Amino acid sequence: MTIVNDLLPQLPGLGQPQRQLLATLCGTLLVLRGRVNFRTLRRYGDYAARTIARQCREPLAWPDVPQRVLMTALAPPAELGAAPDASFIPKRGQQPCGLGHCFNGCASRAERGLALATLAVVEVTRRCALTLAASQTPPGEEPPQAEPAETRGDFYPQHRRAPRHRLPSAVRSQWVAGSEAKKK
Repeated sequence: MTIVNDLLPQLPGLGQPQRQLLATLCGTLLVLRGRVNFRTLRRYGDYAARTIARQCREPLAWPDVPQRVLMTALAPPAELGAAPDASFIPKRGQQPCGLGHCFNGCASRAERGLALATLAVVEVTRRCALTLAASQTPPGEEPPQAEPAETRGDFYPQHRRAPRHRLPSAVRSQWVAGSEAKKK
């Protein structure tokens, strides 16, 4: 938790109440299992659900947090690389934005849910990886035949390029799956 307490004062526009709440939430999220929402956080933390919701409405420069964690946690002379990966979250119902049929690697078939694209920085010397960016991929619905639309496969190279400016300067290579390596 010391890394959280060191990083939160560095974030711009973060007041003391929001800083205290985020420090508590980070510790609480690490010990909870299963689904987490404001009500379950209320059960295990010191804050009411309304207080958590009110503080989470305030703007936060969240994209800066993983980059600052990387700079703090990585050893300076380390050999670094970047590794993109796709992930799957099973979902039911009609409500989640981006719900569609996506490939689930654990089940080796397409299932109904959400697809995510992540980009991690891998430290070869200590054999660890830290996630730098994650984003939800667009749904794989059938586009109209008149206009050529982007597919889910077109999204992954864009996802790798977008956070490129946040990568540490020591990253010299990028490791991708075989099917993505063939595309440029």
